[in-house]
Amino acid sequence: MAMKNHLGTWVLVAAVVLTQSAQAAVKTFKFEDDKKERVKIDVPSNWQDAQNLYGIPLVLAGPTQDGLRPSLAITPTGIADLQFDEKGLTKSQDEYKKGREAWLKNNGGKSIAYLPYQSEKWKGIEVAHTIGYRYELEGQKYIEKSYYVVCNKKLYHMKSLMTDGQERKIGKTMDKTVKSFACGEGT
Repeated sequence: MAMKNHLGTWVLVAAVVLTQSAQAAVKTFKFEDDKKERVKIDVPSNWQDAQNLYGIPLVLAGPTQDGLRPSLAITPTGIADLQFDEKGLTKSQDEYKKGREAWLKNNGGKSIAYLPYQSEKWKGIEVAHTIGYRYELEGQKYIEKSYYVVCNKKLYHMKSLMTDGQERKIGKTMDKTVKSFACGEGT
């Protein structure tokens, strides 16, 4: 009977911890190059945000797992009114793959799989183009995704990076965070 009560207590504690880690706060950020434009994104409560970290305008970093922190980098490109050529994207995907393979060769890594190009509409986002790949480097497996997001006719580049283990644990949280992105004056 005492064991049963302890089990119930642990289930309750686990539920509270999981609920708290899933909560997010909507945060608003401004970039130095455009004081009017603001972006907002749901930042999970156990994540940190940093602006202008190593030259990256905005970085969100999750909790440490596998000795590393998952990250999401957000960069306004300064490009406005860009129209993506759907037919040209096949060539771009081939160039993306060649670039990744060259980087892996230079760093002693190997590719595992490439995630196909996708074009999506997100809530409040005109279009988001995504591409990514899985790779192994120094015995650790990673997944990296690039998102080219058109918001208020401006192009933003977002890049997520996490280990294979982190993806299993927080992959849905990362996806939800990425898709919560919004922009505009007074956002």
